[in-house]
Amino acid sequence: PLPKFALRLLALFWQSADEGALASVMLSSAPEVTGVTGKVFFGLQEAALTEAATNDEDAERLWDLSLALAGRGR
Repeated sequence: PLPKFALRLLALFWQSADEGALASVMLSSAPEVTGVTGKVFFGLQEAALTEAATNDEDAERLWDLSLALAGRGR
């Protein structure tokens, strides 16, 4: 078993299944986000994309690497 201090630390980040599913359910069904695309959410709050997440050159390299690893090169 984990020591009590470790359990207390984990409790800061722990969510129940209901809490974990809430954002997915709300964001897939709420009229307030109908038509919203290309956005990232942290919980129910919209989050900003980092520069790394929007780098087209990195995305292309990752795509090419993924194809190569899957044996499906361009």
